[in-house]
Amino acid sequence: MARATDRTALFRRGGAVGLVLLGVGSVLILIQRPGFDVFTYWRQPLSFAVAIFGIILLWLALCDFATRRRRIDARLGILYGWSNRVIAIYFTHWIIVGWGVGLVGFRALDLWQVLVAMAAAVVATSYLSRFAVRLESSWWLRKPKGETSEVAVVVPAA
Repeated sequence: MARATDRTALFRRGGAVGLVLLGVGSVLILIQRPGFDVFTYWRQPLSFAVAIFGIILLWLALCDFATRRRRIDARLGILYGWSNRVIAIYFTHWIIVGWGVGLVGFRALDLWQVLVAMAAAVVATSYLSRFAVRLESSWWLRKPKGETSEVAVVVPAA
């Protein structure tokens, strides 16, 4: 991706491939009719993997489209804030989910309770991950408050 001369075209081609993969995966799912339970979650059938790869490629194409439109891009502040602390969010989210399952029990809630718990977990993760950012690096490697670090992609000459 870093060496692509036209990244927009790359994302568009990826979106087209993703659409095909999603279609193939969906057809395979309809043919196989796999169940979805706790065992399937850890050992998914090939049809799920194909469809998920399609979803990922389509999502990347949609993200590229959205960030190239100023009207849309200006409204994505919360997502950019989340992406700045994605590791802390992942860490915090699974602590919340793990403790939630430990306290409530696995499959102990009705659907509406699970949906409310999911929404609460997302909100709690968004707020609590701000504290977990400090866990990402050792205190002696941290930059002073207010100072940011930037990452540059260097593409070597071919």
